[in-house]
Amino acid sequence: GFTPGGSSGGSAAAVAAGHCPVALGTDTMGSVRIPAAYCGVVGLKPTAGLVPRTGVIPLSPSFDTVGPIATTPRLCAQVLEVIAGEDAADSASRPTPRGWRAVPDAPLTPHGLRIGLPQPVLDAPMQPVIRAAWTAAVTRLRDLGATVESVATPGWDPGRTRRAGLLIIEAEAAALHEEIIDDPNAATPAFRAALDYGRKLNGIRLARALFHLSEARAAALRALDSYDVLLTPTAPQRAFAHGTPVPHDQADFTALANIAGLPALAMPWLAEDNDLPCSIQIIGRPHDEARLVALAELLA
Repeated sequence: GFTPGGSSGGSAAAVAAGHCPVALGTDTMGSVRIPAAYCGVVGLKPTAGLVPRTGVIPLSPSFDTVGPIATTPRLCAQVLEVIAGEDAADSASRPTPRGWRAVPDAPLTPHGLRIGLPQPVLDAPMQPVIRAAWTAAVTRLRDLGATVESVATPGWDPGRTRRAGLLIIEAEAAALHEEIIDDPNAATPAFRAALDYGRKLNGIRLARALFHLSEARAAALRALDSYDVLLTPTAPQRAFAHGTPVPHDQADFTALANIAGLPALAMPWLAEDNDLPCSIQIIGRPHDEARLVALAELLA
C-alpha cells in the first residue's frame, strides 16, 4: 500500500522482500538512497566518477550515479569494489585512487570522530518520527564517544538546491532525449511535457541555478574540512501511501551529495512506533566510502 520510492524502487523492494541480497540502482538526486530509506534497506551512492555508467540510459550526466542497494552496509561495499573503476565507454569515469577500498579494513573507533549536523537540516520540517530517529542516532554516537555538533553551511539551502538541481536535470534530459518530445508514440504525454519544459528553459534561470549549485557544493566541502562526515535523515518522511501526493521535499537532504559529487550512505533506523522504516544518511568526503560503511556498521 506504500511507495517503495523512486526511481530505483524496484531494486529496493526486491532486496527488502528477500528476492535478492543486493541490486543496483541509479541515483541522480537520491534515487538509490530514498528507495533504500522507504524500504528499510541500505543504499550507497558512491563518489562521482567512481562507478562507470556504461549501459545506463542517461538522465543528467552532471549528477547520474550508479550504486548498490543491499541488506547490509558491508554487502554494499563489497559490490561497490567490484563495479568501481574506469571504463572508456564513460568518459566521466575515473580510475580508483591508489589504495582505495570500500570495505573497511578494521572496525571504526568512534573516539575522535567528528560528525556534523548541518544547520539547515536541523531547522527543516520533517515528520516527528524521522526527527526522533535522527536524534536517537545522534545520541548513540555521542554515547560511543564521537563528537557530534551542528555545523553552519552557508550557501546550502536544501529546498533551493533541490530546485536548482532539478532545472539542470530537466535541461540535460531535454538535450539528451529531444527526439522524444515531438514523437507522440515515444513516451507518455506527461514525460514528453517534462522534457519540453526542459527544452524551453530560460538561459538566465539555468545560469542562476548553476551559481547556486556551485555555492552548495562549496558549502558541503567546507563543512567536511572540519568534520569527518555529515549526518542527516535520508528523507524528511517515511514511505507515503499510493494515491497521495508525492512530497515535494523528499530529495531535500539527498540532493547535496549529487551536487557535490560526494559519497553518501542511507541505512535503516528503527522507528519509535515499529511501523514503517526510518532512515539516516551519512555523507562523507570524496572516496571515503569505507568510513561511511564502517560508521554504518558501528551503528547497525
